[in-house]
Amino acid sequence: MHCKRTFTLYPDFALAHKRYEASFIFGCCASYVEDGGSRYGSVVLAQGMPIMYEDADSGMQLWPSSAWRWVSCLGALKETTCQALLVIKQKAPSTGLFRTLGTLRIGAHKYRSESRRQALKRCLSLLLISRIYARLFGGSLFPELATGSGFR
Repeated sequence: MHCKRTFTLYPDFALAHKRYEASFIFGCCASYVEDGGSRYGSVVLAQGMPIMYEDADSGMQLWPSSAWRWVSCLGALKETTCQALLVIKQKAPSTGLFRTLGTLRIGAHKYRSESRRQALKRCLSLLLISRIYARLFGGSLFPELATGSGFR
């Protein structure tokens, strides 16, 4: 009997259902949430020019709403964040990560609602956690840990 499910293995550089590489997405998200003065429009520019798709003559470019969706997507990965924290705590319980997470602040100009502030804070937390995870385990949270958490 067939289970009627599909299993997809993603390479280290890919995120599920995303067009851009994970490192690029993380870089854009980090630029937005870590830099108090940045805006969504500024993180999708490269040297002041819009980032174009493969066929630059088509005029299709990366829109600021993509950065907003990426930040929202990373901020929604609560289960992945919790699993990563558990693994980090087991490997290096004396890391300063937990103190750092307790002091994270998001500029008031970056959100209008409490739910948005929380999403931005969770995104920033996941970015910090992924750096510590990579240092401790020599690899990315994605795809194994995130897949195990169901990309939730």
